[in-house]
Amino acid sequence: MGKEIKNIENLFKSSFEGHKVEPSEKLWNNINTKLKFNKYISSKVVSSIAIIATVAILSVFVSNVFNSEKNSLTNVSPSGSQYTIEQSNQESQSTNNQSAKYPISETSKIIQLKKNSESVVLRKSENVRATDLAPVIVSKSIKVLSYSNVDTLSKLNIKPTPPPSLKFTVKCKEGCVPFELELENLTKSAIAFEWSFGDGQTSTKITPSYTYRYPGVYTVVLKAVGFGGVAVSYIDSVIVHDLPVALVQWPYESTIQTGQKIMIPNKSENISEVEWNFGDNNFSDEINGKHIFNKEGEYSIVLKVKTKNDCIDSAVINNIKVINAKGKIVFPNAFTPNLDGASSGYYSITDKHNDIFYPKANIKVSNFKIRIFSKAGIEVFKSTDILYGWNGYYQNRLLPEGVYIYIAAGEFEGGQKFHNKGDITILHRK
Repeated sequence: MGKEIKNIENLFKSSFEGHKVEPSEKLWNNINTKLKFNKYISSKVVSSIAIIATVAILSVFVSNVFNSEKNSLTNVSPSGSQYTIEQSNQESQSTNNQSAKYPISETSKIIQLKKNSESVVLRKSENVRATDLAPVIVSKSIKVLSYSNVDTLSKLNIKPTPPPSLKFTVKCKEGCVPFELELENLTKSAIAFEWSFGDGQTSTKITPSYTYRYPGVYTVVLKAVGFGGVAVSYIDSVIVHDLPVALVQWPYESTIQTGQKIMIPNKSENISEVEWNFGDNNFSDEINGKHIFNKEGEYSIVLKVKTKNDCIDSAVINNIKVINAKGKIVFPNAFTPNLDGASSGYYSITDKHNDIFYPKANIKVSNFKIRIFSKAGIEVFKSTDILYGWNGYYQNRLLPEGVYIYIAAGEFEGGQKFHNKGDITILHRK
């Protein structure tokens, strides 16, 4: 029996440790009577009755603790906006007297709540469980931390969490299409991000990469969400410039000759500067590409154009073959005019008739001139078009058979010049 009483004493001390309140003598007598009665009951029934008795005792004790003004914690009048629980002096003295009989752990601490005008201290035994303190937390004491008690909460020195500290940088804010935006996100205390690039596109990445495909002026906005709220930062005037358009027109065959002058028309748009690279270590800043290749080889000609904002575009002419070949021109030594009347003088190189006198050249000829004289020195024909030959007539009259003198001059493509002099014989076909 003494051992069971000791266990109950320990139960009270572990359950109400920190309040230093001992049950009355009458209560102990009731417990002893119940224990004697339980001696004759089976062990399982004894355990059940003991548990029921313990719950009943706890209920009585809790009621006594909170209804007694002398031996319990004092309450403020319910008419007030709050309730404050303090440890009374009388209880402190009673506790000191009881501590000798029921010693309390040195680590135990006292729960103390004071009015709003004072600091609030909440302390409990390091070894006390949450369920052990359940009898102390009553409905009135809960109002101490109610939402309506704003002043009391302010005494807890709870500082509001600030919004995220926004910071991001852009390496370059101006460029040409396609313009890649280089960002660095240095924001702190954020849990989510939303980027807006000013052209309708967005991203939720921490540090996104983005490329502008069209020219314009854009505003970059960063919105960051944190536990303290939402912060917004932006960078305006991200300028994206349009590109020039490089266009060239190659007017020649894929093969040209050394010494041949070339001129490449420049059809580019939106340009302010031009640079030609002819592939043979020769360059030019003229609008149109003018050049003469002096060495054989295969070359690529590059045109690079630039705008006033330093935006660049280029065009390339590939596989230009330059050969070292001299121009040749050959004049026939006789021809047979049409006896039925003068022809126009224009000819075709595929024509099989020999009724027009004209030269044949292996390359293009420019600045062509030819004059034909009789033996008497009379000029009977002249032309500046290599495709227009002599038909053997002079002033619409067929000239007699015989030998006539010609003088020809011109320039081959590439700049090579020629001067020829010879004689031509007119023959009449029978």
